[in-house]
Amino acid sequence: MKPSATSSPRAHPLGAGRLRALRVLADHWALWIVLAVDERDGSRFSDLAHEPGLSRRVLTERLRLLQDEGLLRTEQYSVRPVRHRYLLTERGAVVRRLALATVHVVAGGVLDADPLALQHPTPAPGSDAAIEAAGLHPADRLLAGDLEEARRIHAETIEPLERYDQQYATSLVETLATWLACDASVSVAAAKLFAHRHTVRYRLDRVRELTGLDSASSADRERLALGLRARRVLQERHGPS
Repeated sequence: MKPSATSSPRAHPLGAGRLRALRVLADHWALWIVLAVDERDGSRFSDLAHEPGLSRRVLTERLRLLQDEGLLRTEQYSVRPVRHRYLLTERGAVVRRLALATVHVVAGGVLDADPLALQHPTPAPGSDAAIEAAGLHPADRLLAGDLEEARRIHAETIEPLERYDQQYATSLVETLATWLACDASVSVAAAKLFAHRHTVRYRLDRVRELTGLDSASSADRERLALGLRARRVLQERHGPS
């Protein structure tokens, strides 16, 4: 009796370990969890369970799978009651960055940096090196030389969004910055943020309501981009607010 094609070693040129890894990455919810877990602070079960279409049973199974594969680990953050959060392992963080880069490219974006490149040490806030590192545009240096103007622009554009984000735990500033960095493409920004296109559009509508600046207007987009530059300059001088 001939061996079946699936049992032949030639059928799995990647080897058993790589084939298993490929199956994990090909699983929609497993990949979604890797992308959804906050790389720095981790995520709780309840944070992940809000995703429409993801049942608690499937979430539990995929979390266990990712732990078994060494991409996730747990850390206790509460004693009474006992609660844990899920954190990416070092390998998991690498997989997440590569997956984000892949989603970004497939959605039509272009990589402008190595997703695995090591970050250089952060210069001290307010130092010339910090402004040099942040000053990727001539406007940054102009704002850095006139902090009062930077504060005024920031107050008229980004500050209302920051207050809203702090009050309602939203991410309007991050969404706006990502959308502008993606050449005002909702689909590319949605892929980079791992959010639905409708969610990005809704957030941009909130930006318009809170700032009075319409993202559909090129002049208003430039004003919002200038506000983000002013915010960065102020943070470099004084640290995050």
